[in-house]
Amino acid sequence: MKRILLITVAVLFSFAQVNADNMSEGFRLGISVSNTEVNGSGSETLRTTKKQSAVASTSETTTIGHVFAERTFSNGFTLGVDYVPGEADVGTKTRADDDFDTSGGNKASAVVSQHLTFYGLMPMGSSPFYIKAGIISMDVETKEKLNTGSTYGNTSVNGVTAGIGAHFERDNGIYLRTEYSMSEYEDIRLTSTGSNIVEADIDTTAAKISIGKSF
Repeated sequence: MKRILLITVAVLFSFAQVNADNMSEGFRLGISVSNTEVNGSGSETLRTTKKQSAVASTSETTTIGHVFAERTFSNGFTLGVDYVPGEADVGTKTRADDDFDTSGGNKASAVVSQHLTFYGLMPMGSSPFYIKAGIISMDVETKEKLNTGSTYGNTSVNGVTAGIGAHFERDNGIYLRTEYSMSEYEDIRLTSTGSNIVEADIDTTAAKISIGKSF
């Protein structure tokens, strides 16, 4: 986190002489890196007991790369799409077996991919600041090794995001952007082929720096 902040300050200094009223009309491409805190909680209901286990929580910080494309209109309003390439493991958990029919340990994890954000962005007057809101879609693939032989399958998850940022652009179209955002995803509920049920909730906060080119 400190490294990203230092880089942000250094690059902002180089853009200090840029006019604040500079979100030009047209198309825009860019890349980003974000320092993202992922907070999650979840529980499991076993088919044998029909009781929900205690809710377990986790919090991890990771660095994520993004690519994005935008279209800015004459009033500064911008529509864009942000894509996170590749996939990420959002956690691996191991527990002792509590199924009466089997013995040994169970291991489960989830991988997210195809993370897409469709957003709108609006400048705040003639200042470099803007507000942003959007909707999120991603795929969740479960990877498990259960002694019962059960599997949980995969699902798609939607979410919403909101944030505030600052945009600095030179006359040649090269721009720098910094942003802070919060995202909330819908609850995830998966039922295994053995009738166990897993429920999970995820939210994130992110500090992001972007650079790109306007056309």
